[in-house]
Amino acid sequence: SSSSSSSSSSSSSSVSVVGSLLHLALRFHCQMPVIELLSGLHPEAAKVTDAAGRLPLALAIELKLPFSVIELLSRLHRDAAKVTDVQGRLPLAPAIELKHPFSVIELLSGLHPEAAKVTDATGRLPLALAIEVKHPSMEVLELLVSLASDIISTVSEELCISQSVS
Repeated sequence: SSSSSSSSSSSSSSVSVVGSLLHLALRFHCQMPVIELLSGLHPEAAKVTDAAGRLPLALAIELKLPFSVIELLSRLHRDAAKVTDVQGRLPLAPAIELKHPFSVIELLSGLHPEAAKVTDATGRLPLALAIEVKHPSMEVLELLVSLASDIISTVSEELCISQSVS
């Protein structure tokens, strides 16, 4: 009888165990078949945070893993691009700072277009982060400008008004 009660309570803990295994596989840069195997065993693992509060997608971005891994994790947890890390950053910000390829930036901004308008803890928009990166990609800059165009035009208008007043 004790085995039946432990099996029912172990379903939620198995998610965190597989989740931590998925994080471990990502941390050790395991090949795609390993990532697919672990996420196939328990697709909910993509929604589990590690000890540092990171979803697998955020960890994959931080470790600058290949697009195929990031794309798989984003499919397993569609809202992962909308989840902030412990520093309050959306996945788009570290992806820009770490100079991920355009395909990753495009994927993340496609999953959460509003992310281009969200400032980080220091008040910087993703566009500002992209400008601060050495030799920023024009593709990334153009994408971020298009996604944040309404904010940019509002700020520009406010700047023009404040400059004409002074």
